[in-house]
Amino acid sequence: RYYDANFMAREWEALWTRTWLIAAVESDLPEAGDYSVFRLRHEQFLIVRQDDGAVRAFFNVCPHRGNRLIQNDRGFVGRFSCPFHSWQFGLNGCLNKITDEETFRGEVIARRPGLTEVRCETYCGLVFINLDLNAPPLAARIGLPPGYLDAYGLDKMRVVRHVVSDWNA
Repeated sequence: RYYDANFMAREWEALWTRTWLIAAVESDLPEAGDYSVFRLRHEQFLIVRQDDGAVRAFFNVCPHRGNRLIQNDRGFVGRFSCPFHSWQFGLNGCLNKITDEETFRGEVIARRPGLTEVRCETYCGLVFINLDLNAPPLAARIGLPPGYLDAYGLDKMRVVRHVVSDWNA
């Protein structure tokens, strides 16, 4: 099960795309436009603080040609811009501008595709995402006694250093 490609594919479909996953910490997103990238297997997600203070999540991919919008792990943007054709998207995922719009075929841009959003909820300073649009809310799935996570005060803590460890496993 740890090295079988078929098992990994089944696990992807049955588990990772259907459960709530910790994708970021809110302290990395203090202001509107602050973002963090969450990687999960072959997918990447933009976790971004909105103008109204909410946190939303989107696939880190331009809907036009599939290019990654953001290449680094975290930062600040006023808008997302595709490096391929410079299409621009608001923090809310809406398509704001198609550079040289008159050069595109009408059927390509007719529906003005925005970024694809994924479910996103925050709890106790943590940001969770779920790819399953029909999954129960986070509160119903967290599986902890009431107040358990709150007692740690994670929402009052700040990340002081990010460390990535790659394991050949």
